[in-house]
Amino acid sequence: MKSLLDDNDYVKKWFESKGSEAIKLIEIGLKGADDEDIYIITLDLDFGYLFLKFQRGTVIVLRSQRATPIEIIKLLEK
Repeated sequence: MKSLLDDNDYVKKWFESKGSEAIKLIEIGLKGADDEDIYIITLDLDFGYLFLKFQRGTVIVLRSQRATPIEIIKLLEK
């Protein structure tokens, strides 16, 4: 499992102690970013359901007949 964390060293260490990867927003240059400025682009509908539940952030769910890299790039270019 991989987790993207807002800014919490304790939680990051806990995830890592369980063998999971955790990355803080600051580590990828997003410290202080508004939730609405962070986009999740995914093929997984579960992220869309999470957005509907919590109403935070932005989730873009790509739907393709064939989830090949070429088809995904075509969707992103549209």
